[in-house]
Amino acid sequence: MKAQVEANTCKGRAFSCVVRPAPVWPRVVKCRAANVSRYSDARFHLQDGTKLELQHTAPTQTSRFPPLLLVHGSYHGAWCWQERFMPYLASKGIESFAMSLRGQGLSDRPDSNKGSSLAEHAHDIAELVKSMSMVPVIVAHSFGGLVVQRLLLGAPEDQDSAPTVAGMALFCSASPNGNQGVFGRFFMRNPWNAIQLAWSFITKNFLKSDVVCRRMFFSDDLSEEELTRYQGMLKQHASPVPVVNLSAMRKEVPLLAAREGLPPIMVLGGARDCILDEQAVQETAQHYGVQALIMDDMAHDCMLDTQWQQAADHLVAWVSSLEPAGSA
Repeated sequence: MKAQVEANTCKGRAFSCVVRPAPVWPRVVKCRAANVSRYSDARFHLQDGTKLELQHTAPTQTSRFPPLLLVHGSYHGAWCWQERFMPYLASKGIESFAMSLRGQGLSDRPDSNKGSSLAEHAHDIAELVKSMSMVPVIVAHSFGGLVVQRLLLGAPEDQDSAPTVAGMALFCSASPNGNQGVFGRFFMRNPWNAIQLAWSFITKNFLKSDVVCRRMFFSDDLSEEELTRYQGMLKQHASPVPVVNLSAMRKEVPLLAAREGLPPIMVLGGARDCILDEQAVQETAQHYGVQALIMDDMAHDCMLDTQWQQAADHLVAWVSSLEPAGSA
């Protein structure tokens, strides 16, 4: 079965939209807008019949940069990238796609509430990447970063089947060892805060309490209006399905060592991140032999928090240093 994209509605200001066939995507939405970007909302059809949410934003002019594929983390979906990053990237001349992982966001959910393994998510992303007409850079956040690392590092039996990508940017990402030791370090620093954090993950009380939501994902200086909006989006797109099956994940980590031939890699973290500490970010950077960038005033949700534009600017600068976009 060939990969398919099912186009839905266009959202934005002063849009005029037409549906035309394309050589790689059987159906795409091309939009002309009064602002700097074109936006479409679609479904990507996997070979097993599962449909994944896929959002797309493009600059109005032809881009010289590789496109970005944005992958979310736990409790989030494609929406978290569309809020700030995708329009801003388009204003800088960068095309971007944001997907919701299987069972998350507006993607199809399995019959059971059992999360997928890292390998299953990696297979889905590989299928999407191989269907793209241009070789993308993959940008991943939190546990989405662990999924993308699994995609690139693979397993002994599938290292040769990983798709070609132009780069990998890991934002506040889980480390290749699956964040082993993070909770222990938090507990040693502040036992009560660590227990509260664990309880929040178990109960998802950040969906009800704005105080907990801010503590987990955002900085103290995020406005109440923005906090209410983002918490509302978390509620709207919340899935009963865990992003990762933890039992399966324990058998998949630590991931394989970095090997020759990996694409350029960027690692970014936040000093105010209450979910992943700086040591976890440094462990990830050391795994790939790169220098981690730690932003002093950034919390976990770097694509939404008050420092989102600075994080986006670091990404734009790094992407600008890569090879021009090429065909897949």
